[in-house]
Amino acid sequence: MSEQWILRDIPIAQLYPFRKRVISQGVEGCMRASIVRCGLLEPLIVFPEDDVRYCILDGHVRYAALKGLDYKTARCRFRMSVPEARKTKKTKKKNQEDEIS
Repeated sequence: MSEQWILRDIPIAQLYPFRKRVISQGVEGCMRASIVRCGLLEPLIVFPEDDVRYCILDGHVRYAALKGLDYKTARCRFRMSVPEARKTKKTKKKNQEDEIS
């Protein structure tokens, strides 16, 4: 089954860590400084649980730093299988058709 990568800004409130992790203040502080100076260089890798919640697989320190900086969204990358992508496109197309009629 073929998959495609999706890159999207997702609200921080819809993200949750895969596992609880203790992140030192020094590490988080360095990441905050980097994000302030350069922006978020690498997106978080997430797994979509459903249309509302995304589990963070990679990027826990970046996530903590973004939350600490009061960001409202985070750039995230996740995979969607081709059948799911087609289903999503069909749903969007149907919604657009419904809006026109």
